[in-house]
Amino acid sequence: MSQKLDQLLDVMDEEKTCYENMQALLVEEKNAASLPRQDHLLKIGQKKQSLVDTLKRMEGRRLKLVEDLSREYGIEDEERPLTASRLAGYLEPTSAKRLADRAQALKRLIKQVRRENSANATLFSYYLDLTQGALKMLNDLIYGHAVYTKPGTGSRVSGYGSNRGKVFCGNI
Repeated sequence: MSQKLDQLLDVMDEEKTCYENMQALLVEEKNAASLPRQDHLLKIGQKKQSLVDTLKRMEGRRLKLVEDLSREYGIEDEERPLTASRLAGYLEPTSAKRLADRAQALKRLIKQVRRENSANATLFSYYLDLTQGALKMLNDLIYGHAVYTKPGTGSRVSGYGSNRGKVFCGNI
């Protein structure tokens, strides 16, 4: 087995570890979303961004190693760019099995991480919609009991009796 193939397998193992860390971080993010501690959620976001940057670098290394291996094994240009799974089809059976197993495990994990990330995005979207609805309802309740004169009305009546002011902006 070539040294580049060993490097590719190592990079894929590192990538898998990073995605497992991301998965744990997404669970922590989901739990922290309902808590009032914004600083904790901010730290989770920073950790996620750091992991994404690391994963981008690892993906670049993996793609370069797959490209190098495809040249090393004399795979035709029209077959490129190869994925690790397709590259496994050109290797000897023992190496092919190791590479294909790692590629499948990585694919499954990435699919789970994407699903969890999408679920978190939906959760945050619902939270924002709920907040916007609550502010709109509060604004509608307070509108009838304004405490200042609406600008440009020319009316000298102010306070609760004027019915012309708004405490909150209608646009959020």
